[in-house]
Order: sequence, then C-alpha cells, then structure tokens
Amino acid sequence: MLAAEAPKITDWMQAWGSLAGLVMSTAAVIFTGLLFRHEIRVRREEQRDGEAAQARLIVCGVAELDVRGDEVRGAFWYVANHSSAPIFDLKAWIVANYAATGVIFEGDEELQTLHVLEPGQTHRGRLNFLDTYSAETVGLDHVACAAEFYDGFGLQWRREGGLPPERIVEFDDKEQSLLSLTWSYLWVLSDPFKLLWGKVLAMKSAASLHMQLAVLKRAKRRR
Repeated sequence: MLAAEAPKITDWMQAWGSLAGLVMSTAAVIFTGLLFRHEIRVRREEQRDGEAAQARLIVCGVAELDVRGDEVRGAFWYVANHSSAPIFDLKAWIVANYAATGVIFEGDEELQTLHVLEPGQTHRGRLNFLDTYSAETVGLDHVACAAEFYDGFGLQWRREGGLPPERIVEFDDKEQSLLSLTWSYLWVLSDPFKLLWGKVLAMKSAASLHMQLAVLKRAKRRR
C-alpha cells in the first residue's frame, strides 16, 4: 500500500523541472542585480567626470624660485583659467612636491587669495617661504603650487601641481552620498532577492501540493 502511494518517477521529473526553473530564475535575478549595480557605478563615474570638466582646465604651477645669493626665499606661482567660466574664491600656496626625492621640504607656506579669476586669465604672484633654504638643496622640482577654488557650478576643488583635481566635499554631503550609495546597493540586492525568496516558497508549495494530489489520485484509482 505504501509502495503504491509513493511518488512515481514522473512526479520526481516534474519536481526536478521545477527546481531547474528555480535555478534559472535565481541566476536571472542575480545577473539583473549585478548589471543594474554596474550601471549605477558607470553613471556615477560619468557624473564625477562631468563635474570635474572645468576643474581640469584650471592649471597651477611654480614658474621660478626667488633665489637670492645661495638662498631660496620664495617662489613665483601662477594659476591659469583655461575654461569658459570664471572660478571664485581662489586660494593659492606653495607645498612640497612629494613626487620629488632626496629633499624634505616643509611646504605649509604663506597663503594668497583672489575673489574671481575670469575665463582665459592667468593670476600670478609671489609667495615667501616661512624659512630660507639652500639653493643647492631646494630646486624648482621640489615645490609645487596648490590651489583651492569654486567652479561655475559652486563645487569646491583642489589642485596640486600636475595632479588631477580633487573634489572638496563637506561632511554632510559625504554622509549623504555614502547613505545614498548604500541605499542603492541595498535596494539592488533586497528587492530581487525578496522576489526570489517569494518564488522559492511558492514553487516549494506548488511542488508539494502537486505530489500530494498525485498520491491522492492514485489512491482513489486503486479504490
């Protein structure tokens, strides 16, 4: 009697077919989530690249050192605006060029400011070092000009020598950006897997019900 009411091979085949469908659905959901996550990352990179378009056209550097005798007293710097929009609240100073080797140069020097630098203009100035250095020790490749400014969209940037511009973000904006990014990832991972888990439970219930009905039908036929 028990052997007669046991599930047949066709029932197992249908169950395995349901399991295969479940595996394929799982793979499709995971692939969709990963693809959407990649799309979010690409769009964020494109947004950051677009935001830095003007900042990349702001060039700062050291033209020459102010050498008096065998001592270096300061540096002549410049900031050039090659973009089509003005920059605001420009701050410039001299720092150590960390790409250079062999010299330890204390860079945190005098600061100069400018309210507006119009498109196509170059602002030049001279900064005194806080200390004097030997001309045999400190050369032009040991120092760099650093600048902070606001672009035409009100975003604040920092450039140092030939390095790429870096966005200066307030703490609240960073926190908001982190929360936004975390929420995006969680949303990508949560909704598809909630849907997947619902499908798993539904298919499990359907397979169990199907096998129970098959057993009942065979039992009725034997009666």
